[in-house]
Amino acid sequence: MLLYRVIYLLLSSGKESKEEKTTQTDLVCCEEKSTQTEDQDPHTSDIQKGKVKNMQSNYQIRIEENITDLLRRCQEKNQKPSDAELKREFEEMWEETLRDLQIEKLKTHNVSRSMLHPLMNDMSNKGSNVNQHLLGVKDLANVTQPYFKMDEKYIKSRQSIMTQTSYFVFGHRNEFLDNINAFAHSIIDNCSKYIREKVGTGEDYCDNYCLELLHMITTEISEESINLHLSTWFELDMKLHILGKASREFQKMHEKFIKENDKTLHLEKLKPGYLETFMEMSQGKDICLNKAKAFCERCLKPAMMDHVFRHLGQKIVDEIESSDKIFSSRTFFQERLLKELLEERSFQNYVKYIQSYEEYTKDWILNYTETYVKPQFLKPFQEDLLSSLDTKIRGALNRDNSGKSLSVSDFLKSVCEILKEELEIPQNDIQAVTFQNTADVGQFSSDIQFFLRDTETEVLSELQSMDIKSVLSRVTVKPQDVLFITVGGCGKQCPFCGVPCEAGGEEHKEHFATIHRPQGLRRCKCINFQILPTDICSTSVVSNGTFRNSDTEYKPHPYRDYRTIYPDWVIQPDPSIESSDYWKYIFVRFNEQFAEEFKAIPAMIPFDWRSITQKKALQSIKKIF
Repeated sequence: MLLYRVIYLLLSSGKESKEEKTTQTDLVCCEEKSTQTEDQDPHTSDIQKGKVKNMQSNYQIRIEENITDLLRRCQEKNQKPSDAELKREFEEMWEETLRDLQIEKLKTHNVSRSMLHPLMNDMSNKGSNVNQHLLGVKDLANVTQPYFKMDEKYIKSRQSIMTQTSYFVFGHRNEFLDNINAFAHSIIDNCSKYIREKVGTGEDYCDNYCLELLHMITTEISEESINLHLSTWFELDMKLHILGKASREFQKMHEKFIKENDKTLHLEKLKPGYLETFMEMSQGKDICLNKAKAFCERCLKPAMMDHVFRHLGQKIVDEIESSDKIFSSRTFFQERLLKELLEERSFQNYVKYIQSYEEYTKDWILNYTETYVKPQFLKPFQEDLLSSLDTKIRGALNRDNSGKSLSVSDFLKSVCEILKEELEIPQNDIQAVTFQNTADVGQFSSDIQFFLRDTETEVLSELQSMDIKSVLSRVTVKPQDVLFITVGGCGKQCPFCGVPCEAGGEEHKEHFATIHRPQGLRRCKCINFQILPTDICSTSVVSNGTFRNSDTEYKPHPYRDYRTIYPDWVIQPDPSIESSDYWKYIFVRFNEQFAEEFKAIPAMIPFDWRSITQKKALQSIKKIF
């Protein structure tokens, strides 16, 4: 009904007054809000505000009251109950308590459906063709294009462009595609970073995440739409591509959060500890030692695991940087990449490297890390992190707490406060440990330290049993992101051939690259003939030739004076005619494939390029790098 409502508004918009349009749009927004609210789990807002944790604490208090009452009744009996009778009475009490609490199970909702509604609303004024296309999108999660691929439809029609600039030359349509491609991947990178940050918070999915993504995309497109002559189809496909990926990540994030915050499941995890306490107290046993063990197993152990993952990623980065010279500079890294590409002889890998450099490079670094890092490689780092943490925990336990604290509860609160920068310990788990715990604080501290070594051993054993992909998926600092900053350059590309700048980081005023490529590899085509050009900008800048593009308003501009247009780029003339042999060889080898990929006519390859062998191409990069 919502889509028909939107289409109706579009068809009738020409007859409405401005006031009527506002009223109608407000109605649609209200309907949209209602639809999202019905689709989304009613507990979600409570979860986001932290109310669920308070509810869990209240449930625990009720359970502890009932256990205490059951203990009193068992102790008043003349005959001592058997273990089987105690377990039966505990189970009956537990089930009755849960029924009385009437705990509602958290429901998992469809994130993709929730995100589709605001997307439809966002694009509702973009025309009937766009709305018709959106009708066919049933599930954003099924939009699984591996990488954003350029299309002619992303540029406005020739007539539309001619009305915006009298300098437009239709042969430069491919320059637009190239600029749009770079712009598209810039948006994708920014949105991917946003998605990773939200997923990393460990919070539940919120509809605002989708709205913020839509706002990010719309804002960036609105700023470049005129310059790049972007069509509405570009905006639609960009939003579908990004929201498709986001919906899958946010769905996993949501399901993980539900699982970790399900109130019934949480209480079931605490149940064995409560049963153990009940059994031991009913039998008149000392529960203090087991409470100390429970604190180590249920409170310290998961917190110690999280601590290792928060710091292990940076340890991996430091070790890789210090042990392999390819990550010591961008030149070494580029030599390695180009050498492997040459050995693999995969055309699609070259296309991805040229068109999606950052994505390709990060994937390569991740694969390298998964191959390089082995369980035995990680063990020393894990041991160091746990050893350092052990010292801090023991220090917190011994920091005069046993003398100052009047109760175990106060003691553990103090310990948690001291360790709050290192460990995140859920208060609900501590509440279960302090229940009926009347131990001497000093003895309790000693008991914890007695079990701490075993806990550390268990954590290390579990870490060592994990495969490297599981480890890398859980570390907070992602090696591929950090290493890319070191070896990936600043992200700027040569305005002519698209080769990435080799200056590291962002602290430089001028961009440069050691090797430039034939411009045809960047999707450029010769004006009028649509042929892939073989020009190399490091040669062109000392020639008498000219270039023209949107930056020159399509007026011819001398290559020799390129810095008046691009003052932040320094393109050194070729010191040798052999310096670009690598890319000449690749152009010759894949000329037909590049032409097909870019919908162009194959390049007219210079005769001498055909004599370049793979061995000579490899020698050229070794000589330069």
